[in-house]
Amino acid sequence: MAKMEQRRTILLVEDSPLIREETSLALRKHGYNVIEADDGAVGVERYKENCSIIDVIVSDLEMPNMDGLELAQYNYENNFLPFVVYTSVDDSKSALKFLEYGVHDYIEKPYKEEQLLSIINNAINRWSVHKEFEEDETLFAGNLESIKFLSRRQELCHANSWIMNKISRFFDEHECDRFMNFLDEVLYNAHEHGNLGITEEEKTHLIQSGKFLKEVSRLEKRCRSEIKISVSILSNQVAVSVSDEGKGFDFGRYLSMTEEDILERICLPNGRGICMVQKYFDSVDYIDNGSTVLLMKRFA
Repeated sequence: MAKMEQRRTILLVEDSPLIREETSLALRKHGYNVIEADDGAVGVERYKENCSIIDVIVSDLEMPNMDGLELAQYNYENNFLPFVVYTSVDDSKSALKFLEYGVHDYIEKPYKEEQLLSIINNAINRWSVHKEFEEDETLFAGNLESIKFLSRRQELCHANSWIMNKISRFFDEHECDRFMNFLDEVLYNAHEHGNLGITEEEKTHLIQSGKFLKEVSRLEKRCRSEIKISVSILSNQVAVSVSDEGKGFDFGRYLSMTEEDILERICLPNGRGICMVQKYFDSVDYIDNGSTVLLMKRFA
């Protein structure tokens, strides 16, 4: 396991004292700061006290006073921090409901320490990229409606800021964060799967082995493909189109996934993005074999 560049803080919400102690010790051993809570209600208290320093929430599903789903809903409606859920064979079907609250990451009990760390690191890395340029409102400022750029994670951060600049007048701060979090699923699909050509199976293996970011960096060095993003503000909705130069993909496979299909994949580190995007946006259309995605979201 690579040495972490800085100490990250995890809010660990678990009602079993034994599991909470074991998990906390494992995380601290690998350099994390851990804030503990023994149920969801206490988790909310710790959340309010420490939200500015929390990097990710790791929560059990079934707990007294407030369960993991209620905690995920609270997080969704507030600061929308990265959220990782413990699941088990018995309660994994309940985990489907978490998709509506933007929860990407699941760990099946009993977990392996290496798996726990890879899932948490993946959640933090995804959010770090999302937030990196959020405060820089001058990037791409102006009346532009479209941008086109070389397919790089760094450039996606700039594009993220440009889109935020366009939509911030129409959504409040929390809704802007939710909008960008779900849109990022499309942006990074265009980059990683479209232009870099990483398959879903390859991404799963790379994340689980802790080599994903290194491989992305390697592929970026030889990639000359571009991404185009267009934003249109209509009378009562925002429309965003995202286009890559890849070959497209079998998007119908994901649109037709049943609950049973999702359950079979629930503890994999990726593969739920399209389902989550469909739940959040008011309409999602795939064009040119999936290499262009058009998304619409209404505002009040």
